[in-house]
Formats: sequence, structure tokens, C-alpha cells
Amino acid sequence: MTRSRLPLVALAIVAIALSACGGGASPTAEPTATAAVTEGPSATEDAFTQQWEELVAAAQAEGEVVIVSGPEGVQDDGDWYDAFGEEFDIKVTVVGGATADVTARIEAERAQGVYSVDVASLGGTGTRNMLGAGFLDDLDSLLIHPEVLDRSTGFAIDYPVYTAENAVGICQYVAVQAEPNVISWWYNTDEITQEEYDGVESFFDLLDPKFNGRIVIGDVASSEANRDAVSMWEVVGQEWWDGLLEDMDVTVAAYGDERTYADGVAQGKWAIGMFPPGSGSLEDAADAGLPVAIWENTMSEGNPRSGIQRICVYKDRPHPAAAQLFVNWSLTKAGQTAFNEFTNRVDRASLRDDVPQGNIDDDLWARARDHTKIFVDDVNPEWLQHIAEFDTYIKAKYEELGIVPGS
Repeated sequence: MTRSRLPLVALAIVAIALSACGGGASPTAEPTATAAVTEGPSATEDAFTQQWEELVAAAQAEGEVVIVSGPEGVQDDGDWYDAFGEEFDIKVTVVGGATADVTARIEAERAQGVYSVDVASLGGTGTRNMLGAGFLDDLDSLLIHPEVLDRSTGFAIDYPVYTAENAVGICQYVAVQAEPNVISWWYNTDEITQEEYDGVESFFDLLDPKFNGRIVIGDVASSEANRDAVSMWEVVGQEWWDGLLEDMDVTVAAYGDERTYADGVAQGKWAIGMFPPGSGSLEDAADAGLPVAIWENTMSEGNPRSGIQRICVYKDRPHPAAAQLFVNWSLTKAGQTAFNEFTNRVDRASLRDDVPQGNIDDDLWARARDHTKIFVDDVNPEWLQHIAEFDTYIKAKYEELGIVPGS
């Protein structure tokens, strides 16, 4: 077994101790194997093969790569990370925790000159925190594999998909999300009757008075589930949001309070959960046999595709060659084949179309490969305008209605 899963606090203690003793927790210089390959047709296949072999050898000499993730990533992506470790005989250590804890611990480490993590695979909030702190390094210059550089065929979208405007060149998506709907949301299967379920054919049907007081949402004014919230703004507009917030006696959960949110849906306190702080606890509830499920009927508003599962590299990473090898592998046919085979995520598939379906659900796989569907691009200027519009609207609406999350 090549993977070690540790809570980030444990890793921090070890790293700080090594630093105090003069151990190897300080930054490691980039090996010569990470030099950028010559671009264009002059870069021969033989030249790449030599460069790749040198990178693999350097990564194996380092012997380890440390990936930081959220709780869901530690739980659901471990088998995919294992596949990388087993292919290259490199130890994979996955650390993680709640977003606020991850941010605080990495900030504390780096303030003391301790550099313990190589790769970030965090959610939206965690990635924004890392970008804002200036901890993340250029990613694009590390991508050297021809299967990764050529996006013209074989991918769900024919160009690199960046996670945000300020992440261009720094963070890319490695998977495609192709849910049955514009967003995914959850419900209590005991509280929603079959008649109610079948009667919802549009998101506007959720504004029926029969659902009044039965809906919980995350703190969207604090950017909780921001992409989903902005997607709804783009597709159904202010009219829908006004109806939800003004007329439905909706509960707004405290920011990041994933557990309380999931428990409330599972226990029937709320019949419908939208824009959750995270889906891990909801997935755990469903796996435990509690009456919790994703709403699967496709609404009349349709089902666009989008990028998901961020990948970035840290500055001053302790294992630069292993990190470079991993980020390249993650987008190659081998890495993406392993993703389809080993991911435990229920809402995503490989970003590549030219790999086997693996264990991906038939309907999800068909949607992911349907190029007639719109691909939501987080860096598109129109999308960025929607983000700004929604941010202005939702903060003013909270103030107007006196909404206090968690109250």
C-alpha cells in the first residue's frame, strides 16, 4: 500500500518538529527533470520520452507526494491516488480536513518556514483561500505530457479548464460534472411524497406553497456553493431567487456547517436541501441507509456540463518532481482511466472522452460525453459578469430581509 492518510494537524506537528531539528521540511530545489520541454513540432517523441523517464526517476528518488484535500477528497479520491502510487512506486500521503482548519494550519506552517504539502485538490473555498494567500504556483509550465498538452481531441472540452479568473495557469479541473440538472440538490425520501416528486418539472415548481418552510440552503451570500448559486442566477434569474427567499420561509444554514445541514435533511427537519455547505455528510447519510437522496428527475431547464475537481501545486513544495509527475498523470489517458475506475464520487466522470467508462454510472457517462450540452466555463467573461451580479444581489437581499444564517 503506497498511500498514507493523515489529518493535517498531525502532518504539521511532524513537519514543524523536523524544521526545529534541521530536518528535511524546508523547500527542495526543482530537479533538472522539471525543466520545460521545447514547445512545438521540434520537440521529438524521443526527447519527450527521455524527459519523462528523467522525471519519473527524480520522482521515485523523492519517494513521496503529499496531497491536501477536503474531507470528501480524503474519503472519495484515495483509491485514485493509490493507482498513481502503485503505478510509479511512490508513497502518496493525503491530508485534509475542514476548509478553515486546512487554511489555518498551512498558514501557520508556512509562517514558520515549514513546507509540507505538494498538491492541492480542494473545494472552491479552500482553493480561493490558497490563491488569496499566494501559496499556489504556476501549473501550466509543469504540464509536459503530449496527451495533456493536446486538447484538440479526446477531452470533454478542447482547451484547459481553469477554476477561476485568478487561477488561470494555476488551477485546472481534472473531471467533468454532468448532473441531471443545472445543479444537484437533495431531499428526504420520507418527507417528499411520490406525487410531490413527480410534480416538480421545473425549478419554479419548488416555489409552490406546499414546499413553504421545508427547504434549507447554504449561506450563498458568503459564497457557499457559489457555482451552483450563480448557475441558478444565470438560468432562472432573479425572479426565482426572489421567490425562494421572500416567499418560501427558507432556512439558511450557517456558513460551512455541513453536519447540521445534513442531519436536518436526514432527520426530516427539512424536506429539501439546496446549495449545501458540502455533500460529504449527505453522501454518508445516504450510504448509511438514511432517507436521503439526490433529486434525479431532470428539470425543464436542462443539464449543462462543467469542470469539477480542482488540482493545483504549492510553491516551495517538498517533492517537486513527484508533484509534477502526479499533475501530468492526472490528465493523461492512464490517469483518467484510473479516475473512472476508482473514484467514489457520484457526480463526476473523467475529463477525457477517450478512456473506458470504468465504474461511472451509464447516465452520467452519457451526459459527460454529450458535446451538444453547454460547458460552463468559470473564466468566460459572461460567467464572471453573472458572478458579480449575483454577489451584489444576494448581499442586498440578505440585508433587505434580515437573513441571519444559522438562526
